[in-house]
Amino acid sequence: PDGKTMLIDAGEAEAGERIVSFIRERGYKKIDYLIATHPHADHIGGMKEVVQSFEIGEIYMPKASTNTKTYENLLEAIAEKGLKIKTAQAGVQICAGVELLAPIGESYEELNNYSAVLRIVNAEHRFLFMGDAEILSENEILEAGYDVRADVVKVGHHGSGTSSGDAFVEATGARYAIFSVGAGNSYNHPHVFVVEKWQAAGAQICRT
Repeated sequence: PDGKTMLIDAGEAEAGERIVSFIRERGYKKIDYLIATHPHADHIGGMKEVVQSFEIGEIYMPKASTNTKTYENLLEAIAEKGLKIKTAQAGVQICAGVELLAPIGESYEELNNYSAVLRIVNAEHRFLFMGDAEILSENEILEAGYDVRADVVKVGHHGSGTSSGDAFVEATGARYAIFSVGAGNSYNHPHVFVVEKWQAAGAQICRT
């Protein structure tokens, strides 16, 4: 909304070069806000290369950790750049029109529920980026009274049945539901009943 650049997650490690090339081809040399929603490899794998390739303004990550080499490599790249990680948690205003709605709690059994959930609002549109937040996190967001109305929702957890609870889907009033998935993935994402749920709520379905 304020004309700055933001990148939310960066896919698997092999996606790093493609993401860097994509950004460079559009003439960007700096990422003002870099968001790692949670430390699963399919969300942060390519982020090491992003950190090494661009000037980074601020980086946000939830207070969740894992012992994977992918996560350790990202932390090393961040440290080498002299960057300080800011905590991604509910109530944080990243910049004008960009607010974090989750994580709300301090401890979860599932890493997915540490996911940073972002709501972005500009003069014309409203967006929700759910990371891999599951129904537990969705319910916490609703119970906290956050406004989740959105024109576009990047659906949580790739359209898994562990996300997209009935109440949350209805509350968004989304016109478009975007599923970020690989074709023929072994998890069968997005799950059919989740797609149908968003359709029944009036959303047009888009998928990668």
